[in-house]
Amino acid sequence: MEQVRLVLKLAHFISWAALFGGVLTLSGATEKKLAASAVWGARLAFVTGLLLIGIKEMLAKSPGADPVNHMKVGIKLLLGLAVVGMIEASRKKGLSGGMHLGVIAVSVLAIAVAVFWK
Repeated sequence: MEQVRLVLKLAHFISWAALFGGVLTLSGATEKKLAASAVWGARLAFVTGLLLIGIKEMLAKSPGADPVNHMKVGIKLLLGLAVVGMIEASRKKGLSGGMHLGVIAVSVLAIAVAVFWK
């Protein structure tokens, strides 16, 4: 089970990198058409995050394991839904100025919650 968790964690990191990189490349562009990597990165980051929580819940039942922080999970879920929603809403027409900054801000916030909140 630990190997599956590590593979999912790697996929989660790569998908966030694809999303973030795909959105950051649009910073200087006049036409902010989303790359497929950003769209699929958002989708895969959300799905792998859900799978990671499922595995963490299973592992938390073993003796001596750390309990799941449901507050952190809830906040990460809302942030992930916000990012996926903004990306999906902008998929065809491209990111407007405010939506572009919103995706970057919420993505950084989601990553900061994951890194700094134990």
